[in-house]
Amino acid sequence: MTTARTAWRWLTADAGAAIERGADDGYYDRVRDELLAMIEFAPRAVLDVGCGGGATDLEIKRRFPAASVVGIEAVPAAAMRARERLDRVIQADAESLDFGAAGLELGAFDLIIVADVLEHMYDPWHMLERLRPLIAPGGCVLASIPNVRNLWLLERIVRGSFEYRDEGLLDITHIRFFTLNEMRAMFADTGYALERTRLNIDGNLPERMPLKRLPSPRSVQHFLHAVRTLRNRDHNEILVSRETGRTFRVDTARLALTGLSSADLDELFCSQIYLIARPIGARST
Repeated sequence: MTTARTAWRWLTADAGAAIERGADDGYYDRVRDELLAMIEFAPRAVLDVGCGGGATDLEIKRRFPAASVVGIEAVPAAAMRARERLDRVIQADAESLDFGAAGLELGAFDLIIVADVLEHMYDPWHMLERLRPLIAPGGCVLASIPNVRNLWLLERIVRGSFEYRDEGLLDITHIRFFTLNEMRAMFADTGYALERTRLNIDGNLPERMPLKRLPSPRSVQHFLHAVRTLRNRDHNEILVSRETGRTFRVDTARLALTGLSSADLDELFCSQIYLIARPIGARST
């Protein structure tokens, strides 16, 4: 299947396309509860880079009534909705925005959110460097970044498919792609220390069996999986098994991955990674 028109139309220079997408509540108006679960303190001043329609920020203000929230959003319709919910919304492309001219003061924010926006930027490294001086002492960055070391995506690539979509791992507006290791390197290179990470399970993949119950590569399950693969090279079944020692194996219709650690399995089965990072040398509140 080729990339759908509904996906690549977002690349048009016609402003009407951006307005149409910004008016879609399904894309711009979701509350990111899993992301908010990463917040372990009561923020006082929040900057949300790419705030969308502000649904997540409205939930922040509900949970932390004393917090003020400033958002940056490039899409006009989404920014308009966010203005009804946030204390202030700057309609602009964050990459080209002059923070000082926009009134974003140094050390003003104890929480800066970059949720699924860094991968849309030409230079996310420079963005993180520019955001760092805005962080108050003891403050942090909360990020969400798609994980391309993802079993569903690897299987698609092996089958010869890289079909761009409206959203998700193959969102057609993604410019940069990251594994967990590259996320760690990006934050380290731009002056941050990662404090916590959390892996979001991929809904495209089946639920994993507990490690203690995994079969061996010589099990009946492996034999049946091999038979199914011979009959149908495009089946969607995934078999995870335990090798000798502490390593694991994953078999799909087109892939056989061996010598994996439990951490490898966690990353292969996740679609997004949430991260808390602080400027190097800063202390947590």
